[in-house]
Amino acid sequence: MDALADFELLRPQSVEEALKARAAHPDARLLGGGTDLMVNIRRGIVAPPVLIDMTGVTELRAIKADARALEIGAAVTLSELAVHPGVIEHYPVVAQAAHVIAGPTHRNMGTVGGNLCLDTRCIFYNQSEWWRAANAHCLKTTGTMCHVAPKSRGVCFATFSGDLAPALLTLGAEVDIAGPAGRRTVPRIQRAASACLPRCVLIGARGSARGIDDLDMHPLWQLHGRMAVNAALRHLDAPRRPGQGSLAAYMNYIRHRPGRGRTC
Repeated sequence: MDALADFELLRPQSVEEALKARAAHPDARLLGGGTDLMVNIRRGIVAPPVLIDMTGVTELRAIKADARALEIGAAVTLSELAVHPGVIEHYPVVAQAAHVIAGPTHRNMGTVGGNLCLDTRCIFYNQSEWWRAANAHCLKTTGTMCHVAPKSRGVCFATFSGDLAPALLTLGAEVDIAGPAGRRTVPRIQRAASACLPRCVLIGARGSARGIDDLDMHPLWQLHGRMAVNAALRHLDAPRRPGQGSLAAYMNYIRHRPGRGRTC
């Protein structure tokens, strides 16, 4: 990896302060645990001049879980989510998904917001600058071809690898976003990465115990959810971590059966 580029670090204490920081620094990136962003900076993939550390915003550190509903702040760590008693009791699929993400150190640092807003990944993209240059780059950078599928004619095959999105989809989860125009809700995790648009801040995710009656009947599921679930299903072919197979099998089950979003 390359040496870490210089950047300014801002530490807002409220959502309002974070929004002001984003408005003042349009090229800034939001920082949670940094398990993905800092690696990409070291690889020269991105070079933001300003990082806005969201872990000091108290509003984003809360978890509320009971038999009626689940609310998760964007700055909640994956470890905190995995061991929360209310989540384990009422929403075990979410606790299970959080528990099998990467390793213990990553879970202690990584956040819910960061996992939902992960950039798409590819073996030809997530490499050092000299490696990418030696391979003539790719469509995600300055190249003209997807090296995964050279005959794809301009289609990028980098995939979304967030582990929480498929589990939250089973609960019909919504994402709360704050921006210059105020706060709004994106229904059914309608591509949670949209929460990372410039000048906006991801507040958190909310799901219900009722879940989705029949996933295949919802247009947003058809458009935005299938990619995330297909990513989970691929773990069945080559599971890399304990527990991945069971979550993927569960996602396969709910694709064809209504309801049952609370347990696995």
